[in-house]
Amino acid sequence: SYVGADFKIDNMYLKSQMIPISNFTLPLSGCTGQPVQLGETSFNMANSWNWIMPGGSPSSSILQNPTVTFNTPGTKTITMNASNQFGSGASISKTITINAVPNVAATSILTCGGGSVTLNGSGATTYTWSNGQTTQNVLVSASNTVTTNYTVTGASNGCTNTASGSVIIP
Repeated sequence: SYVGADFKIDNMYLKSQMIPISNFTLPLSGCTGQPVQLGETSFNMANSWNWIMPGGSPSSSILQNPTVTFNTPGTKTITMNASNQFGSGASISKTITINAVPNVAATSILTCGGGSVTLNGSGATTYTWSNGQTTQNVLVSASNTVTTNYTVTGASNGCTNTASGSVIIP
């Protein structure tokens, strides 16, 4: 309270930073064999991370925003712990559903040419053909004089796969 007075404090320690609050984002679902991006969103300036991803590749990581690939379908639990120079935050776990990639197939037809033939797709819930049709079975022209190939993309639970079918004209 006096102007020009000295103020002395011994053994005082101020902690200006807090330990992190671990948090991350991930999609609700993914597909077998396809990478899933994880996003670190911790609070209080985390600068190191420890991820545990059982059944994934990799099964652990120290990257801030790793990707992980699961090769089997099912519900997977991912755990993350964020740290900084003041300590380690509590671990947080979240789950993701990994869906199987559909086993898509398409028929091929051998014909002498002329008229139309039906190609069939199978193994998925929805279909999109290279000619723009969006049904499981498509009617295509067999009037060409050469073999014509068609690709079908099948989707189930957000996962896709492709197959090829042909109209074969000898």
